[in-house]
Amino acid sequence: MADTVLGAVFAELLKVVTDVISESIQFQSELEKLKSTVESITPNLLEIERLNIKLKISEQETAELKEELIKGAELVRKCSEVKCCYFKRVYYADKLVKLNQSIEKICKVDMLTQLIRDNKKILEKVEEIGKKIDRDGGVFNRVEIDELCSAPNPAEITPGLITDNKKIMEKVEEIGVNIQTEVITEQKDLGASGRYRG
Repeated sequence: MADTVLGAVFAELLKVVTDVISESIQFQSELEKLKSTVESITPNLLEIERLNIKLKISEQETAELKEELIKGAELVRKCSEVKCCYFKRVYYADKLVKLNQSIEKICKVDMLTQLIRDNKKILEKVEEIGKKIDRDGGVFNRVEIDELCSAPNPAEITPGLITDNKKIMEKVEEIGVNIQTEVITEQKDLGASGRYRG
C-alpha cells in the first residue's frame, strides 16, 4: 500500500488509528468511523495517484487530502494522550468527527469535481481527434501506408547470378545440340517404317 507518497500517508494514519483503538477505549466510535472511511477510500485514491504519476499529472490534486491525512495522524496521536479529562475528550471527539467529515468532503466533492473536469478534457481531446480525421477526409494517407507496406525493390545485380545463368545456358545449349543431333540421327536410321535399319 505504501508504494506511493499518498500510500505512505494512508498507512501511517491507519497504523496510528489502529494503535490508539487497541490502547484506549476513549474515542472508540470516532476512531472506528475514521478507520472505516480511510480503508474504504484507500484503494481508489492509490490508483488515482498511480495514474497521476504515469500521466505526469500534478500532485496538487491529492495535496489537500495528504495534508488532511497528516493532520489526522497528529490529531489521533494527541487523542491517545487524553486521559480522563471530560472537556478534552469532548474537544478531541469533535475534532475527530470534523476530520472524518473533511476527508469525506474531499473525496466526495473535490474529487468529483476533478472527475468532471478530467472527463471534459477527455471529451475535448476526442473532439480534436474527430476534427483531424474529418479534415484528412476520414482516411489515412495512402502514400504513407504504401511506403510502410511495400516490398523493397530488388537489387540491380545479384552477385553470382548473371555468371551462373550464362554458364547454365551454355551447358543447356551444348546438351540441346547433342540431343538434337542424336534425335535427328535416330530418325534417319529408323526410316519411314519405324524399324531400325542398322
